[in-house]
Amino acid sequence: MTDLIYPIIRPVKIKTKKTGIFKRIQKWLFETRKWELVEDYSLYIPFLKKTLFVPKGFIFDGASLPRFLWWVSSPTGILLIPSLFHDLGYRYGGLVYLMPEPNLVFKEYEKKDLDTIFAKISEFINDMSMP
Repeated sequence: MTDLIYPIIRPVKIKTKKTGIFKRIQKWLFETRKWELVEDYSLYIPFLKKTLFVPKGFIFDGASLPRFLWWVSSPTGILLIPSLFHDLGYRYGGLVYLMPEPNLVFKEYEKKDLDTIFAKISEFINDMSMP
């Protein structure tokens, strides 16, 4: 695989100002950090023979894992890029392809198909299969 270009992201502020200690603990235990895509991101996916596209400003949470599972896999670790496309797909019911002349094409997918694509993107990017 050629060198992977990573998306440029920034954290979205978790609002804790003027909240009590119990609300802050609840946020720490159950709320995951959200990330905003700073610029458009595209990645050629060989098994799809297409380039996937995510527009700047898209907000996602990385791999949606409960905090107690973060010791297994960090939400912003090896699953970050596959999760970016997976979150977009789940939110809008499909994926966006960057086509020549630069046109964008939206293709609908069922959730089970998005899960399969997520696993295959993970395998492609990380050179390892998903359990």
